[in-house]
Amino acid sequence: MLLDKLEAIKNRFEDVEREISSPEAMSDMKRFAQLNREYKELQVIVEKYALYKDVKSNLEHARELVTTEKMTNSVTWLKWNMTN
Repeated sequence: MLLDKLEAIKNRFEDVEREISSPEAMSDMKRFAQLNREYKELQVIVEKYALYKDVKSNLEHARELVTTEKMTNSVTWLKWNMTN
């Protein structure tokens, strides 16, 4: 599934982020350059994935608000009808 692949990319990005700051990577310039390139490539994907997750979360919250509002309106309507 696509989301599983994106999560795996995010995990790899975090691994590269940790590794790039290690003393071993800094002492091996070839490895450091390789990690730096990979980091930059993954960063673009990870940023878009984070944006997707934020939008999805906001959409779910908006749906909950709409559902709550509909329920509140229904209860208000029922109360009004029961008293009239």
